[in-house]
Amino acid sequence: MKTIIALDFDSLEESRNFVKQISFDNLQNYAKEHNCECIMPYLKVGMWQYYTAGNDFLKELKDLGFKIFLDLKLIDIPNTIYNATKTLLKNDIDILSLHSFAGEKALKAAVNAKNELNSKCELFGISVLTSFSEAEFKSDLGFNGSISECVKQRTNICKIAGLDGIVSSAYEAEFVKSQGLKSLTPGIRFKGTDANDQARVATPKFALENNIDYIVAGRMITKSTNPIRAYFQCLKGEENE
Repeated sequence: MKTIIALDFDSLEESRNFVKQISFDNLQNYAKEHNCECIMPYLKVGMWQYYTAGNDFLKELKDLGFKIFLDLKLIDIPNTIYNATKTLLKNDIDILSLHSFAGEKALKAAVNAKNELNSKCELFGISVLTSFSEAEFKSDLGFNGSISECVKQRTNICKIAGLDGIVSSAYEAEFVKSQGLKSLTPGIRFKGTDANDQARVATPKFALENNIDYIVAGRMITKSTNPIRAYFQCLKGEENE
């Protein structure tokens, strides 16, 4: 299980200051002191940061040794998705998110762009945002079925299109894995911590026990009094900080 740290800060300065805290040297020192393997985290760069700082920020993070999950949730017509994906993958990112509701043709266009570049970047389809509760899913989006049913349907579309994995809550990951796709789950929290704007949350322990490939951890690490310790606790699948 790999941990992706979400850089959910209000400014680039705050993001950069945090990245300095979790530098390779600091991670390596902690790992030596606690007799564990030093693994560099992935960093999640979202819409706000990318639209503010662009490709230069991605290069800055890559030069520091971090892997990048560019979480843009791309959704548009196939030709636009093809061109956008082809442009973004030239930045040597490691994971890119597209919204599964762009449809099979658009998702296939993204896969075609990846293949033409011979890129190793993994393409993940967004299923249902983890901020939605079952009630909001029905009232806001107008779906009659359950979130689980929708995730299964979106997973099938992404599989047909040739994507590498699905972004869903931890509770739908078992089905995703059963279809031969990788699972990436936001909404990870230590037990007893505030869910904030997430509705369907799970602990690192739950994620590890369910063989989830990637977890996204934000404020539970970035707001911790000891972010490096919290990061390694996520890697080990611990339930409490």
